[in-house]
Amino acid sequence: MKPQIEEIIKRIDDLHQEDPRIYTELDKITDLLSQNLDKTIDVLNSLDEHSINWVCSSFPEISAVFESEKFITSIKHLKNKFPNLDLEIWISEASKYV
Repeated sequence: MKPQIEEIIKRIDDLHQEDPRIYTELDKITDLLSQNLDKTIDVLNSLDEHSINWVCSSFPEISAVFESEKFITSIKHLKNKFPNLDLEIWISEASKYV
């Protein structure tokens, strides 16, 4: 799953920041990360800051699928791991599904 996500992020990076295809690519990431909770947590923990910056907007949708405190705990860990990223809004929104 990680190589697939990294490939999608590479495609996103190649697009103009206002290209609407970015949303299609982000939907693909959301679909991948919504398949298996434990694999998702492992993948998120292995991604770099740049990748998490793209993936974080998917946290609420992923949380809606898993409805898991374990998922919320894992994304809170990412907030600590990457303090330069503003993840609080995404964590707050994701927490509403638990």
